[in-house]
Amino acid sequence: MNEIKIGEIIKKFDVFLLDIFGLIHDGVCLYHGAIEMLREIKKAGKISIFISNAPRNVDQTAKRLEKFGITSDLYSKIYTPGQLFYDECMYNAKYTGTYFAFGGIEDIDLINGTSHISRTESIEDADFIIAFGMFDKVVQNSEINNLLKRAKERNLPMVCINPDKIVRKQKEKDITEKGLRDAAIHFENEAHTEILCAGYIAALYEEISGHVEYYGKPYSLIYEIIFKTLTVDKANIIALGDSFETDICGANFAKIASGLVLTGIHSNILYHDEIQADKLEHCIKQYNAKPDFILKNLS
Repeated sequence: MNEIKIGEIIKKFDVFLLDIFGLIHDGVCLYHGAIEMLREIKKAGKISIFISNAPRNVDQTAKRLEKFGITSDLYSKIYTPGQLFYDECMYNAKYTGTYFAFGGIEDIDLINGTSHISRTESIEDADFIIAFGMFDKVVQNSEINNLLKRAKERNLPMVCINPDKIVRKQKEKDITEKGLRDAAIHFENEAHTEILCAGYIAALYEEISGHVEYYGKPYSLIYEIIFKTLTVDKANIIALGDSFETDICGANFAKIASGLVLTGIHSNILYHDEIQADKLEHCIKQYNAKPDFILKNLS
């Protein structure tokens, strides 16, 4: 599979479904070429759509993008599983009763004001579970597993509104302290901290036969909603992202083209700026997903 430059991708397609975390920024820094890419897409009269797995609503996501210099004139729309779930709660009353939350206060604030559900601090009082992400405080694996075991004993369904299992943040001066605040578990190397997400908790629950319903990539609902708003043929749509498990699998399932950008979770495929064919092939087999294009970065 040959490398391609972002300029060639822009020439080939009319609509770009763009991941955010791992493609546009790494939680701390904007990736080189991200704003230039958005400007080029706009200049060519084409459409940029952000499709994120963030457990946040559209307004929250737009504000975070603005902090990185990504203003609303550079893209058409934002879609997040957090917004989809909020809409289901607010307008369709698909979920009712009391929920126990895996996630921090920032994420739980997403569904404040919904009238059909309320939060409980006790898993024994819950009707279902919402997995937003990890807790604000450090929680040990044993405690997470114990909570999940108690939930399974009561056959509580789980809703996961961030299918990502892991994200990589560039280190900053206080990244270790910050990582401990943001995640139950984090792994460190010389350049990044890897933080486990809600998809990790959902996977643990499925391992003990718990039932999980997912919102976001790679699951079909978010793509179906996007496609209903578009008038272009699927052959003219491409998804760009950094993850096999969410971005590339999602595009494959949705039957649209995809480009894997080696800036985020799979950056280890690059070695001294060269694509390692064996590592790439290993990921294709591991995730049973294949990108149409490989990009080293957005430059």
